[in-house]
Amino acid sequence: VVRRLNFGGSWDINELIGLGDIKIRAPQFYLKVRAFDGNRYFPAIALGYDGQGYGTFLSSPLAPGTSEGYSHKDRGLYFVLSRELFVPDLEFHLGPNIPRLGKETIAASDMMLFFGTSYLYGKTLHLMTELDNIGGGADMRWNAGLRYHLTPAFALEFAIRNLVGRGDVRERIIRIDYLGTF
Repeated sequence: VVRRLNFGGSWDINELIGLGDIKIRAPQFYLKVRAFDGNRYFPAIALGYDGQGYGTFLSSPLAPGTSEGYSHKDRGLYFVLSRELFVPDLEFHLGPNIPRLGKETIAASDMMLFFGTSYLYGKTLHLMTELDNIGGGADMRWNAGLRYHLTPAFALEFAIRNLVGRGDVRERIIRIDYLGTF
């Protein structure tokens, strides 16, 4: 939307391609504000919210007192520090997040951490990896992907979520990214 603000959304439609019954989930939104660009001594700082869960959608409660939802929680509210280190265009990202903000109470044990790296090769190919939900026990996952920028505003992304975690929720993702301004 503006230089320091990213806003987006996602809409999960299962079986859109395939033979099963189409299942439509409620749309979710994404918001990130870059609070500080970083400098020679301090990392960049961003705050955000990502409401989209991942993996299999579970329509029945997992245990008494739980509600339906995805097998991997949304990132929820997060804070991230980012810094270019060692070589140009190699960035490291670290931060805490609190998933599932819709709960009535939030405890310190709900907080998780994430760590990621990204490398931009030749201004067109982004290589990315992250360790997500650190401290989340079985919810911890390792994700990796690449993003190819066809133009500065248009990119194709290929990713695998949960590379070495529980096999029932490994995901292959193809995404089309378009960045527009007005």
